[in-house]
Amino acid sequence: EVKTFLEKQFGVKKEISKIEMYDVSNISGQHAVASLVFFDQGINDKKNYKKFKIKYTELSPNDIKMLREVFVRRAKNTHWQTPDLMLIDGGIAQLNAALSVFLNNKAFKDVLFGSLAKGKNQLLVWKSSKVEYLNIDDMPKDVQNFLKLVQDEAHRFAIEYHHKLYLKNIK
Repeated sequence: EVKTFLEKQFGVKKEISKIEMYDVSNISGQHAVASLVFFDQGINDKKNYKKFKIKYTELSPNDIKMLREVFVRRAKNTHWQTPDLMLIDGGIAQLNAALSVFLNNKAFKDVLFGSLAKGKNQLLVWKSSKVEYLNIDDMPKDVQNFLKLVQDEAHRFAIEYHHKLYLKNIK
């Protein structure tokens, strides 16, 4: 079972049932957006989806700074449903962006953090103040499928919003 597997990997006794996943979408920094998709008990919960129009304006695109902006904005919204686990699309730099914002924030003290590095097919797990790298191919098939579903949904939602903003701006 996916929940049991994730709980074991993160080394926790508490149930992991609420998961947020973040993704950034832009073309060379233009019309940059981010998505937050929410899964509860393994099912997408669209009423808790959020989209962010990135305010970052430096000339060269920087996904890490864009994500950090999103995390700072997320941290201010403590009235939103709190996840058990936050996942970020990306590797160690993206995970560090989340940790820099949330680690010392009391409202998120019980939240677990990880990231999905697609190119390397790894799940990065923040555990005991360090990062563990897990090969997704070595995980049970149902876990692999669930992680892919969550990542694909965050990507789809971000691209959909990015496309909407892009089309609005070319009219």
